[in-house]
Amino acid sequence: MITKYLTYFILLLFIATSCARISSPTGGPEDEEPPALISSVPENGQTNYKGETVLLVFDEIVSTNQIESDLIITPRPEGTFRTRNNRNSVQLTFTEPFADSTTYTFSFAQTIQDVTARNPAENLTLSFSTGDYLDSLSISGQILNLYDQLPAEAITLSLFNANDSVNILNGNAQYYTRTDSSGRYEFKNLPPNQYRVYAFDDKNDNNKADSDGESYGFYLDTIDLRTNASNIDFTIQKLSTKDLRLSSSGQFGKYYELKFNKDITAFEILDNSEYIFNQTNDKTIRFYRTTELYNDTTNLIYQAQDSVGNRIQDTTKYYFSESDIETDPFTLGLNPKRQLLKPTQTLRLEFNKPLLSISYDSISYELDSLNRFVFPQDLVKINNNRTVLEWPLTIKDYAPRADQSLKLIFKAGSFLSIDGDTSQLLQKIYKGAIANETALISGTVNTSEDKLIVQLLNSRNLEVLEEVYTKQFEFAYLDAGAYMIRVIKDTNGNGQWDIGNIISNEPPEPAYFYFDEGFNSQIIEVRKNWAVEGLTINLR
Repeated sequence: MITKYLTYFILLLFIATSCARISSPTGGPEDEEPPALISSVPENGQTNYKGETVLLVFDEIVSTNQIESDLIITPRPEGTFRTRNNRNSVQLTFTEPFADSTTYTFSFAQTIQDVTARNPAENLTLSFSTGDYLDSLSISGQILNLYDQLPAEAITLSLFNANDSVNILNGNAQYYTRTDSSGRYEFKNLPPNQYRVYAFDDKNDNNKADSDGESYGFYLDTIDLRTNASNIDFTIQKLSTKDLRLSSSGQFGKYYELKFNKDITAFEILDNSEYIFNQTNDKTIRFYRTTELYNDTTNLIYQAQDSVGNRIQDTTKYYFSESDIETDPFTLGLNPKRQLLKPTQTLRLEFNKPLLSISYDSISYELDSLNRFVFPQDLVKINNNRTVLEWPLTIKDYAPRADQSLKLIFKAGSFLSIDGDTSQLLQKIYKGAIANETALISGTVNTSEDKLIVQLLNSRNLEVLEEVYTKQFEFAYLDAGAYMIRVIKDTNGNGQWDIGNIISNEPPEPAYFYFDEGFNSQIIEVRKNWAVEGLTINLR
């Protein structure tokens, strides 16, 4: 009998546990609903608030995520705050009281999320005033990256009183906000005042722009805020503002070198001495020994300039000592690299060290073994450092038929470098490009401006392939591929793109891209025997 009851008990236990397993939750649709704010203390828009805490209550259990770093409070209150998360509420307790008669705006971004799927509360902001009036003015606009003119996302905007002596490089602002995915921003609940607006990619969260590694920019004009200000648009870029200085000078192998702390864009000797030098990289000027005696020290007077226009003039000790270190190998490169040439095109030879001499008798054009042509020495232009040779080539003067190829030959020893080494054999075959086997892009810039630079760019790396200086542009004999067109307002008419200087309050010259509304793209795709004509670029 006991055995029978024991059997029933085991059977019932098995059924119970089986039922428990069957009835356990099997899941459901993923939670996609963000937490919704039910109430807050203070309430949004409340005036005369005298408390020192902010309490938010939601419709579900929430948690905080990087709220200490990502919550933007404007204007910045004194002291810090502590965060307490209690199921469906978040409380912020401040160590210092809020300022009197001040409107505060809390922008929470994605700092408050539900606990199930980490959905952030959407567009969560809270504004209140410690006085009897809630400021209601705003400043809004869009931030673009300078070089590609695409929206700059998650960029910090800072707002300074126009009378402040500090800016994003050296001080904290009154108000902050961030751009969205389209590069747009808005400062809300502002009092009437005169402001300056800055933007920067605050990678290290120190509320300042570090010009050595972070992109930044500024709006040129002071904003006299009496009504809402919109379309306060500008660009950001990486541009070092630190002072230009000489980092080191001295002998490097058989060379004498000056090394600077940042990139230099111009260098010259000021004492009328005839030195032979070359800029070997962005920060280094290398000098080559010619008639100087070993261990004979003289004073070298020079001037250097960086990309923001900073200049230094200085004197350094200049000398050479004997060295057994081998000199750098002698190299040269010929452009264009592609085989097809436009009807008339400039060829360019670049050397890694200055030339001592050129043997033009060793350079020639060759159509075939019976048709060789003397190299046009009189057309060659050489730069001051003797590291670049340029000359035009009209290919039909030598290869009149479309099926003919022209070989450019530089025999071994055609070039002798300042170090006494000679060049190796270099040969390049060119053919004349044919219109119906290449592509064309043409159009008009719609503007009253008369000083423009229109650039054809490689869409992959924004390399400038060609540029013209008129409203009507035509880029012909192009390879099949993807291109972009950038237009620069050459404000000072110097024929180059000046990219500004925050220290002297000089903004970059404005740039614009052709944009295809139909394809929602800046890219222009072309193929062989393809013409894209009648493009219109409207300047803002």
